[in-house]
Amino acid sequence: MFQLALVTLLVTAAAALGAELFVFRQVKSLVQATRRLAAGDLTARSGLPYGRDELGQLGRSFDDMATALQERQAQAERAEEDLHRSVEELQEADEERRRLLAYLTRAQEQERSRIASDIHDDSIQAITALGIRLEMMKRALSDPGQLRVLDELEGSVVHSVARLRHLLFHLRPPVLDREGLAPAIRMYLDEVLRDSPITYGVENRFESTPGPETRTILYRITQEALNNVRKHARAHHVDVLLEESHGGFLVRIEDDGQGFRLDSASGPVPGHLGLTAMRERAELAGGWWRGSSVLGQGTRIEYWLPPEGGRALVQDVAG
Repeated sequence: MFQLALVTLLVTAAAALGAELFVFRQVKSLVQATRRLAAGDLTARSGLPYGRDELGQLGRSFDDMATALQERQAQAERAEEDLHRSVEELQEADEERRRLLAYLTRAQEQERSRIASDIHDDSIQAITALGIRLEMMKRALSDPGQLRVLDELEGSVVHSVARLRHLLFHLRPPVLDREGLAPAIRMYLDEVLRDSPITYGVENRFESTPGPETRTILYRITQEALNNVRKHARAHHVDVLLEESHGGFLVRIEDDGQGFRLDSASGPVPGHLGLTAMRERAELAGGWWRGSSVLGQGTRIEYWLPPEGGRALVQDVAG
């Protein structure tokens, strides 16, 4: 009887020990899986059987959490890949836009140069020849009435030549390529403000020379801004500053005119449709444009362009 009791006790003890070892192995497996997960291995699983006991429920919860984390990680990686792909596509589109703008700028300036050449070699020469003939006719005539008519006609010829030469200057000033941006701006101001009471100043702080395409865009935007000053500002003085900033070229134009309400949210300003064109031209070239104006206190226009082959800077550069 005693022996049977002893055997029963030993069997019970062995069963309890086996159960404890089984639980220990399950706990150890869960701990190892937790460590793997904490180290970044999202494939880690508990390996526990999903029973109704506490360890089974804990194993199920752990595995569900690890699976959810793995799925979220996969979603994040796909989102990051999509983002990188979108950035690359935007960069390619930006490069294509810049190439297109460069092509359009060259084509436009080439067409301007062709028209200017035709005017210089054909129209001006023909009108000048007409003026010479009129002068010869005047020498052969003595009738006061006829001479008066020829004088009027000669005046019209001289005026036409002057207008054509003015048009030549606006189409493509040779000084822009020969001497650079600042001399071209000074010459433009001399030309358009010749009969105007507006005085001006041009300060050139460029330490390097913009490339041909950048120089042309800088000049065209400045030309539009100064044209607005001449037509609308009722200013007494205008200043143009050229300086290098953040690896690119900055132009600032300030006048002391009447100012106007400049609100980007309100759409184009009547009489100032060139503002939109200036902004678009600067942004297409990879830069930025901004304007500020106070009624009765004048207007400031600023824009920045990167060097040729450069990229636009982030918005806070313009802020």
